[in-house]
Amino acid sequence: MSIDSSSASGSPDFLFLQDVHGKGRGVFTRRHFEPGEIVLSFKGEIVGLDEVEDHGRYLQVGKRLFLGSSGGIDDFVNHCCEPNCGVTLSEGNIVLIAIEEIQPNDELTFDYSTWMAYDYWEMDCLCGSYHCRKRIKDFKYLPRGLRQKYIDLNVVPDYVQRETQYQVNASF
Repeated sequence: MSIDSSSASGSPDFLFLQDVHGKGRGVFTRRHFEPGEIVLSFKGEIVGLDEVEDHGRYLQVGKRLFLGSSGGIDDFVNHCCEPNCGVTLSEGNIVLIAIEEIQPNDELTFDYSTWMAYDYWEMDCLCGSYHCRKRIKDFKYLPRGLRQKYIDLNVVPDYVQRETQYQVNASF
């Protein structure tokens, strides 16, 4: 099943929702993207930790801050342990950027772990990629080389890097 994005809260017409076997729906693109290009902006209300009902429906954006659902297509970007996108800040907006070349009809994914810190939440991974970690957990649990790759791609916010550095240093 495919849902045209033009009906989903003003989403760009090059994005669309499609069923993904075993995972619900995902966001797909009708156009090509080069690494570094902005693919979409995340919308929604920023709330405090005490207002979060289901961590699986929020994007952590600070130590105790979370971005809630927008009701738009950005709510359906799935996790992948080998993603083609990453989340970063651009001119004060939280955006999804391509971290590799993306072709028309590709599903857009990012590694949820890159924005997770403080052990608030984890879940089983259903991505099915060759390097699937089977469990989505905080950034600090990723292998050191993968953490550095994401940092070099500028898709790990400062609060996650600070917490990870603290945790790594505290374990010695």
